[in-house]
Amino acid sequence: MKKRVKVRSKSSSAKSLNLPKHMHTHFHNPPKPHKGILFGYKIKFFVKKAQTGMEYILTYGWAVLIILFALSSLFYIGVFEPKTPNRCIINAPFICNDIKAYDDAVIYTISSKNPATVTDILVNGQSCSSYNGYVVVNNQGDIRDLNQNSQNEVKCTQMNQKFYKKASSEIVLNYQSDSGVIHSISGSSSANIEEGVDRTDYIDLGDPEMIFGLDFDDMNNGFKVTSIYGISMLSHSNLQLVPKLGIGQSAKFIAANGDYIEMGHSPNLNNDVLTVEFLVKLGDPYPPMERPIFVKEDATRFDYGFYYDEGTRKFLLKVRTTTTPPYCYAYIYSNNEVEFERWYHVVGTFDGNNNIGYLYIDGERAGDGAGCAPGIAKSAVGIFIGSDSRKNVFFQGTLDSIALYKKILSPDEVREHYQHYTPPS
Repeated sequence: MKKRVKVRSKSSSAKSLNLPKHMHTHFHNPPKPHKGILFGYKIKFFVKKAQTGMEYILTYGWAVLIILFALSSLFYIGVFEPKTPNRCIINAPFICNDIKAYDDAVIYTISSKNPATVTDILVNGQSCSSYNGYVVVNNQGDIRDLNQNSQNEVKCTQMNQKFYKKASSEIVLNYQSDSGVIHSISGSSSANIEEGVDRTDYIDLGDPEMIFGLDFDDMNNGFKVTSIYGISMLSHSNLQLVPKLGIGQSAKFIAANGDYIEMGHSPNLNNDVLTVEFLVKLGDPYPPMERPIFVKEDATRFDYGFYYDEGTRKFLLKVRTTTTPPYCYAYIYSNNEVEFERWYHVVGTFDGNNNIGYLYIDGERAGDGAGCAPGIAKSAVGIFIGSDSRKNVFFQGTLDSIALYKKILSPDEVREHYQHYTPPS
């Protein structure tokens, strides 16, 4: 009979393997993998996934941005909002021939069979004046009458409101019927905004604070005086004019030896504030002296004057601020020298209440100054243009669009006037 032999597994016990006692527990209960090791694998998995997502964004994100930019550009230039035709409707007896709109103006072209006056132009529901604009008819200043049986240009111009794409407006007119009865009628329009600005000269705006304006486009008697204050032109001597040659060009006053304009006194010339505005082109240099451009004085009394000082080659606004001796004067020079044979838009202001004056050249502030006391002298004297009361010293150069105001033009108004004027040819 064979003897059974029990064979123990080598791994049946730690003792049989002669393992140290401190390893018996690990032998029967082997340690589990450490949690940190599993977590590390998870981190690597998520990092790889995030990296894949980032690569996707970088690959296709630029394409999405380019598409969005292209769409926004198309919206901006109006591809998805095509322009609609301009529309203008006015009832009989008027005909609206055309309507245009710019960044700063709405311009009607109207035919009328009856005597009519423009009352107002409303732009986007508000009066033209609420935009600090002016209603101008046929560039007639403060006159708003339509010419019968012909086309008339009626505009709200120099508005401080900038429009985006379209401007809706309404025009209000009063007209006299054949029976003599006065009627009021309105018309409406809608127009796409065109690039550019309206070029109405500041002389023709009809500013109620303008004491007078002088231009030289009306060759009847040499020039046109725009004034609602009754300023009279007394005389002119050897007046030389360059006539108006065509559209966009204007006549000019050529001042030389013996050439001047004299205007009579009016109480409206005496104010506590003033603004003088003009276009000027200097002639050749002459011996150093103050050449009068615009002077309010007589043989014994001086109130204020605008000069070109040949000694410094600068513009000068000189104002007497006291009425009794010892007299006090404010001298306001332009900061920089000016050039010959080029046109400048020049504005000088003086506030007698606050004793401060400013010069502007081509829309920008170019000088300031004050007197030793506040005030502006108010003598019963008239105005000389191109000379002074002595009539033996004369300005040498060319002048146009000369205006005097009984207000202070603000820096924004000065800039607007400069931006809108067309230099004489």
